[in-house]
Amino acid sequence: MCSEVVLGNAPPVSSNRALVPALSRDDRWEGIGAYVSIPILHNDGSLFGTLCGADPITGDSVLEDNLALLTLLCRLLGTILDVDYQRAQSVRLAETAQLDAETDPLTGLLNRRGWNRILEAEQTRYRQFADPGSIIIVDLDGMKTINDELGHAAGDEYVQRAGKILAACAHPGAVVSRLGGDEFGIALPDTQPRAVDYLVECLEKAFRNADVCCSIGRADFSMFQSLSETWDTADAEMYRHKRSKH
Repeated sequence: MCSEVVLGNAPPVSSNRALVPALSRDDRWEGIGAYVSIPILHNDGSLFGTLCGADPITGDSVLEDNLALLTLLCRLLGTILDVDYQRAQSVRLAETAQLDAETDPLTGLLNRRGWNRILEAEQTRYRQFADPGSIIIVDLDGMKTINDELGHAAGDEYVQRAGKILAACAHPGAVVSRLGGDEFGIALPDTQPRAVDYLVECLEKAFRNADVCCSIGRADFSMFQSLSETWDTADAEMYRHKRSKH
């Protein structure tokens, strides 16, 4: 319903949803009589979200009569959220600048300690803003064989090659980490699923071109699980990918 309002196909409030053509053709909203769905915007006009509510009972015209007040409140809320959002972005940049002590010496990427700290901070921001995002886990295949047959120097070079690929493919806002051994993680806060799909495709292509074999797992942020649990889900997907090759 909110998407129909944002697209301009339905009014932001209605005391009788059944009288709104765009919302009367879909059985998903069968139990809704009256509704409110008012966009909340960033200062630049982009969509932050919506203030929404629904009532199974059809009401009178009180909703429409209070549209101006509800719209004003949403504008004020949008301004407050935008200030908080910009402050959170500034904190994120400051945190990134403190990563020297949390850098993996072999790859130059974030180490496990830094990854844990960033993930904890992103968890707090996600509870506040609920921006879309994802976690990608990459595990290199055949590391033991490389170390045993070619030596640990070759294994280190293999890990470094993988780290360079990850750093090159990830966008500037991504958090790229070597989690340990031959496992890497990419946290992608404030990133749409389609952009994550594209990144996974780029990674797979870049790894093939560099002759690096790996397994990849991905999980999207969800209000139903913590980012630590999202990490576990991505890790499980990576292992499913690895097992499917045998």
